[in-house]
Amino acid sequence: MELNQTMESNKVSDEISLKELISILLKNKILIIAFTIIAGIIAGAVSFNMNANSKEAKLLFSINHGKIYEGQNPDGSKFEPYEIASPYILSDAIKHLKLEDRISTNDIRKNIVVEPLIPERVTQEEEFTLAMEGKGIAYYPNQFLLRVKTDKNAGIDSSLAMRLTNQIIDSYITNFSEEYISTNPVVNKIITFSPEDYDYSDISMVFHDQLDTIISYNSRLREIDPEYRSKNTGLSFNDIIQSTAIIDEIDLNRIDSMISSYQLTKDKDRLILYYEYLIEQLEFQKSKSQNSANISTEMLGKIDNTTNKILIGLSDGLEDTEESYFSDLILKSSNIGSSIATLQEDIEYYKNELEQLKAGDYLTNVDGKNVIEEVESIIDSTFATLQNWIDITNETSSEFYGKLMTRAITPLSPAEVYGSVNLKLNIAIGLMLGLMLGVFIAFFNEYWKKA
Repeated sequence: MELNQTMESNKVSDEISLKELISILLKNKILIIAFTIIAGIIAGAVSFNMNANSKEAKLLFSINHGKIYEGQNPDGSKFEPYEIASPYILSDAIKHLKLEDRISTNDIRKNIVVEPLIPERVTQEEEFTLAMEGKGIAYYPNQFLLRVKTDKNAGIDSSLAMRLTNQIIDSYITNFSEEYISTNPVVNKIITFSPEDYDYSDISMVFHDQLDTIISYNSRLREIDPEYRSKNTGLSFNDIIQSTAIIDEIDLNRIDSMISSYQLTKDKDRLILYYEYLIEQLEFQKSKSQNSANISTEMLGKIDNTTNKILIGLSDGLEDTEESYFSDLILKSSNIGSSIATLQEDIEYYKNELEQLKAGDYLTNVDGKNVIEEVESIIDSTFATLQNWIDITNETSSEFYGKLMTRAITPLSPAEVYGSVNLKLNIAIGLMLGLMLGVFIAFFNEYWKKA
């Protein structure tokens, strides 16, 4: 009986407490609503002000030439993402936007971030490799995020930040094209060349020079994009290199062999003078190499190979702790000796050619006529072949340059302005805090009155 009365008493007490709580809340509802609204307004105002001062324009772009995947520029130099924020790029952007009197490169530079985008799988693989092997992996991204922050003090609002972002990319593309994409065609050294006006040996030299120019030109473009293949010609730069190399192996080699074997010349006296000049130059180079060899030999005699110490009078007796100075000199002497031997072979070759040339024409009229006709026929066909490959190279490179300049640096999205502050979330948080504060003050006020 007493137990039932106690339970009923507690129940009445609970009901009274709940009613009291509700009564207190209703009694102070204006206070609670006021605190809630005020807190929401304050949170909104603060968030709006923070958002206005923390906006930034973002633009995603990619770099697509072959070297970027090795962390390099097209010329093989190291690529640094902040090249895009270099002073001359920013100066060019300021000039295009006509902001010279309003903003400086330093104002922009301190508000720029260039962020490489690394796929999550690469990050996970690097973390795994670092944990298992104690070393990271090399990964060179080709996509980057350009961010230009607003700055009230520098006068960069959200509109200007977006314009700057777009213009910086445009200026970077222009500078990249000027620095790394030389759109000049391959030099045509035979366009005004008339073979009939030159001796056979001179013609061969011009052909060799032109062929080297074609190969080096295509090799340079192959370095930029090894996988490129022209839709117009159907050829890659490597295809052109291999095809033109055959000209050297077959046609030019044949011309040189016949000129040498039969001492072919249109001007015997002139060719004699040319051979004498070559021998004189080779003798001079040999003399220089021989002097270097003598110096190396003298230095070898002053070195203690057992202790690797350079003896007194050579280098203050300092010990070479990196590698044997003695071994370096031995290698240098060996290379010089090899060079001298090669030069001597060339000297003997041209001396032999000169002796045969001075001895007279050993071809019969019939043989000489046939040989000359064959050589001139090969010269004519080689001339036409070289000209054809010059045209093919220029057509292929022209198409390559056009595509490279449009895709080497590609914006993947237009610049857009983002705020780093979530206005709606902050207002919601402010309202919630205001409500809680209002309820707390309402209860505290009632408590204080009863105390």
